Amino acid sequence: MERVQRLVKRAKKGDDAAHTALRQMLDTHPEIWQTVGNLGNHAELSLIELVFQNDPLMLESVRRFAQRLRTNLLTDYSGQFERMTVQRVVACWLHLQYVDTCRAAVHSEDREDGTRRPKTKDCQVLNLV
Repeated sequence: MERVQRLVKRAKKGDDAAHTALRQMLDTHPEIWQTVGNLGNHAELSLIELVFQNDPLMLESVRRFAQRLRTNLLTDYSGQFERMTVQRVVACWLHLQYVDTCRAAVHSEDREDGTRRPKTKDCQVLNLV
């Protein structure tokens, strides 16, 4: 992976040879581009990290729950379309849980400390909708 990072750094600086070498590496190691290029996974992890950035237990638990949900929805015979659909279903589920949590926080009764504010500033936008 260190070699890939060096090639990326050189390619970003305009090194054509590094760009060519990077393409060749991706050709011979498709697992790299299949992992790095999976935007669905990036979106899912970004949402989980946004919501639970300061809570490692929740972050890891929700990440694992999403993985289990995905595994339960797929079968050994699932094709590419089914895998993409399930990935989107899990992402939508996560997003809706986030929105529901924010809405509940915005519209909740006063807490013991007297606040009614949501945990993140992002939730405040939902109150306008």
